[in-house]
Amino acid sequence: AMSVEVGDAGSFMGMASVQGSVANGAKGPVIFKSGAFRETLAERAAVFPLLWQHEDSQPIGKVTLEETSEGLVAHGQITQNDRGKEITALLRDRVPLGLSIGFNPITAAYEKHGGTGELIRCVSKAKLKETSIVTFPADPAATIRVVHSAVDPLVAVNVDDADDREFVSDVVN
Repeated sequence: AMSVEVGDAGSFMGMASVQGSVANGAKGPVIFKSGAFRETLAERAAVFPLLWQHEDSQPIGKVTLEETSEGLVAHGQITQNDRGKEITALLRDRVPLGLSIGFNPITAAYEKHGGTGELIRCVSKAKLKETSIVTFPADPAATIRVVHSAVDPLVAVNVDDADDREFVSDVVN
């Protein structure tokens, strides 16, 4: 289990996509190559909408994304209106929510992956659309790791590794 700090101000850090991790995307297994997000991050100054469950009509804040050797690091701020406070409370109560990216693949090819020879869609260039907090992520490699509090002291809680999940879906806008 890993340690997660939970507060109520709505700022958080997590992994929106983990380097080398195979996600069960909307169009089957997908993996992102190193640098797949470089251009889209530069175009948007790395700031993207934060949505609830990939719903365009439910923005809940903003997220700044950074591509590192570990993957796509998300630094987010949940707006503390009524909806945002509800979502922050869910995180504080350790409801196992995950992060997910909505993207359009620009350059992708199917490649055999690992010892199984399973065909995986390998995306080497993608246009990011948004990041979402979701209920049922599919990849056990990423999650919200820290939620900060501006008022209350941080409370450390343990989250089982099985709850470190990510969901990747193709959102076409």
